[in-house]
Amino acid sequence: MELEPGVRVPEVGIWSVKSPQFSWAQIRGAYPFLGPEMRSTGEVAAMGLTFREALLKSWLAATPNRIPRPDKTALIYGRGLERAQRAMSRAGYGCASIRGMPLRGCAELEAEDAARMIKEGEVGILMTDGYAPELDYHVRRAAVDHNVPVVLNRDLAAELALAIEDYMNGRLEFTYMEMGEYLEGGRLGRARWWRAASTSQRRRP
Repeated sequence: MELEPGVRVPEVGIWSVKSPQFSWAQIRGAYPFLGPEMRSTGEVAAMGLTFREALLKSWLAATPNRIPRPDKTALIYGRGLERAQRAMSRAGYGCASIRGMPLRGCAELEAEDAARMIKEGEVGILMTDGYAPELDYHVRRAAVDHNVPVVLNRDLAAELALAIEDYMNGRLEFTYMEMGEYLEGGRLGRARWWRAASTSQRRRP
């Protein structure tokens, strides 16, 4: 792709994404939130032929992350989570938010009710941002204590929700190859390599 005369952006053939491995469940009573300090206890990485494939594979490799079942509720609340909410809705998930941090398009719950739904296994994922323990401490704690996937950054939530949307609607397939094959894909260019690749290497988990 040529941005301006003499300036070209090479075609991206492969993507690599790292995801942090948090240990919120082992830090009893702590309020799960992100800040400038290092809070992860490890990292996992994945490669893919698209950014969303690599992102979703990497995120799924971190415990306890998993793609929610269609009958689960996506608990999404806070400022800047609109893109994530819309994508999860298009993926077929019902949405709920909590009082004091509402989100258009989501049913508004009391924090106690949201925590109860998590404990009863009705919530498949929690997406939020910021720092508001006075409003959602028990909600976040219930999620990490019951191994519900938690996303604590609005930008990551949006990109992850778009990847889940593509996966649930059949537009994203996972590839499973050796690193050398991915690197070969990068040299050839993704479109050319994809046409030549065996369909047996592309499947849904």
